[in-house]
Amino acid sequence: MRPLCVSMDDVSVRFLYNGDVSLSQLGFALNGAVVGLAEEAAAARERVGRDASQLHRPPPLCLGIGLVRAVDMPKRMLFVLSPLSLGEMQRVNTLVVSL
Repeated sequence: MRPLCVSMDDVSVRFLYNGDVSLSQLGFALNGAVVGLAEEAAAARERVGRDASQLHRPPPLCLGIGLVRAVDMPKRMLFVLSPLSLGEMQRVNTLVVSL
């Protein structure tokens, strides 16, 4: 199975605990992580800019799971292994992480 390249500019990362990971630590938090591959409604994604609290956001639709095999922070790329089809992966706009 070949990993799919996912631009970090195309997805948001949503942690399931009430806390944030600094950008400098994001690569470490994602590398090797099992993540939920989800599709979040556009309205919910836009609201994040105004209200960063994840408690008030509706849960995204989980399309499947994946493994972040590698992270290239300078290029802002994630390499994800997943059984999802390419068409399903193109719907993914949110990675859900539980640490």
